[in-house]
Amino acid sequence: MRFEDHVLVCTGAGSGIGAAVARQYASEGGRVVLLGRRPASLERVAADCPGALAVPTDVSDAAAVRRAVDETVRQFGRIDSVYNGAAVLIPTEAITADPQEFVDQFMINAVGTLNVCQAAAPALRDSPNGSIVNTSSVVVDIARANRGLYAASKGTIPPLTRHLALELGPTVRVNALSPGHTLTEMTEDLYAQQGESLEEGLSSLSSNVMLGRVAMPPEMASVVCFLLSTEARYMTGQTLTVDAGMTAV
Repeated sequence: MRFEDHVLVCTGAGSGIGAAVARQYASEGGRVVLLGRRPASLERVAADCPGALAVPTDVSDAAAVRRAVDETVRQFGRIDSVYNGAAVLIPTEAITADPQEFVDQFMINAVGTLNVCQAAAPALRDSPNGSIVNTSSVVVDIARANRGLYAASKGTIPPLTRHLALELGPTVRVNALSPGHTLTEMTEDLYAQQGESLEEGLSSLSSNVMLGRVAMPPEMASVVCFLLSTEARYMTGQTLTVDAGMTAV
């Protein structure tokens, strides 16, 4: 199994892509540490991951992240993999938004990613296959209504990933996933906030991609786990777009 005896720290682990990554990593022999802000959600995912450790954590709080990483090393003695999946999306027009809405997204999506990378770096350097996968978004490259502030916060991820790869290489690889439309709890919540039905929303999204449908979280998790594994041992500093051709046209 690809991740036998390896340890993953996974943020945003209570739902969506983060939960799917944790489940796949555990199914391939790894041990997982689940970080997120909703304890009940973390516990539900932990039930599917033998030996998992759930640590409620706000990734925008650097001290809390350090405590979570310290607890991981204390419990398991190592960290081999990090997936930064924690994200916040507040749908609003940039031109009329409250600046605090940008700060709130930036603190989770950008600063939170940096906090986890910084805290985990010493342990990752001791791993024979230290690897980080961050999460960007296709809206960094294409404009979509009410996504400007989210896109700006996620736009930090590709250059941050490249520079972390430079700083942590050659012992630790750092890559990023840029996912297209994926059916997650966050997607469902967004349509509810906007007063749209999920069915109508998914139909609209599906019409904009070559494969004619949105992704499911396990499809993104398989790409993340590839990047974390030794199969991607010659990949670092890259942002991999997985969007059913959305940005190809």
